[in-house]
Amino acid sequence: MAPPLSPNTLEHPPQDGNVGFGILGKRLQPIPDPMTEARRVNRKPRTAPKLSYAAQVGEQVAEVRHLLARGKQNYEIRQVLTLKYGLSDRTIERRIRDARAEQVGELEKLDRKQLAAQLISAAYEILGEARETRQLSNALGALGFMARMTGLETRNN
Repeated sequence: MAPPLSPNTLEHPPQDGNVGFGILGKRLQPIPDPMTEARRVNRKPRTAPKLSYAAQVGEQVAEVRHLLARGKQNYEIRQVLTLKYGLSDRTIERRIRDARAEQVGELEKLDRKQLAAQLISAAYEILGEARETRQLSNALGALGFMARMTGLETRNN
């Protein structure tokens, strides 16, 4: 008499996709669904939608601005843009120039008094923390910065 079928036999693989053991103790692989396999084989790899030229330039300039903000030098920016986008040196120089022009434009839009107030407020917080931790050189630096920002410092050249 044949042994009764169990959920771990070849005829009835586990439904949760886990591998079970058959009657003889051999490891069983789940039987793949033919429809899923057909969909997987026929599926084309998805590619990112192609950007317009203006969008590509904007993305490249944004990359340059990010690299400049991180303190990268021009030769490092050239390496990154050459590897990532395949740009020529002349095009890269234009992207760097455009990125710097955007940065200057943003600085011109800032309200100088508001920026100075934010910087002084941050220096005041640093001064308080430096006093609490007894880092007096940092406290003196914060005081000096606040004096320069408020125009109280005199220059002796």
